[in-house]
Amino acid sequence: MKPIIVHVTVNGKPIPFEIDSGATCTLISRQTFNQLSTGSSIPQLYHSNIKLSTWGQTSVLKVIGKFHAQVSYNGTTAKLPVLVGEENGPNLLGRNWFQPLRISIHGLNQLSAQNDAHGDDFAPTYMDLPAVTGVGTGRYNGPPIHLELKPNTRPIYHRARPVPFALKTRMEDAINHNVEKGIWVPMPYAESWATAIVPVERKGAGALRLCGAYNTTVNLSLSTDS
Repeated sequence: MKPIIVHVTVNGKPIPFEIDSGATCTLISRQTFNQLSTGSSIPQLYHSNIKLSTWGQTSVLKVIGKFHAQVSYNGTTAKLPVLVGEENGPNLLGRNWFQPLRISIHGLNQLSAQNDAHGDDFAPTYMDLPAVTGVGTGRYNGPPIHLELKPNTRPIYHRARPVPFALKTRMEDAINHNVEKGIWVPMPYAESWATAIVPVERKGAGALRLCGAYNTTVNLSLSTDS
């Protein structure tokens, strides 16, 4: 899929960035840093202990330092941290810049940003995904998602929680709905992991939204970003 590119002003200079919702930090290349270092204003580079890796942790991205920059996008200005990478790859706008610059992502592969002055066109990117933007429930058809677990993790099995009698019928309807739509796949038994379902009432809808209590199972064993 074509990457989503936005142009952000960094220390007074327009810099192209690739939106990366999977990146916790914003990263620019050494080449871009050299462009920002021309003229009278040279960013002061500080040492950084942050370690970055590519998707699936197949390789490590070497970070040579960090600095704080005056950043502007669509009329919003903020002083934000920037990491500088050794390689001359694309500049990545990570999640730590989303809130300060008022950039938000709703659902899957849909970016919301107001009137980019450089004419960045988001529409063709997600309109080419009818399985996501069409009628009904979208479905992820990419490669399997890998969750990195802490070393020596043991599976956690939680039994189903008791359901109040007043919610039993609606909960069964919600489960059947998810199965019929292909959202859930019935399993005859849990091989290792099992997470309890938490029913949440939808305001004014009369239906239930079913959530997994993953904070008591797999979330406890996930390796977090450093």
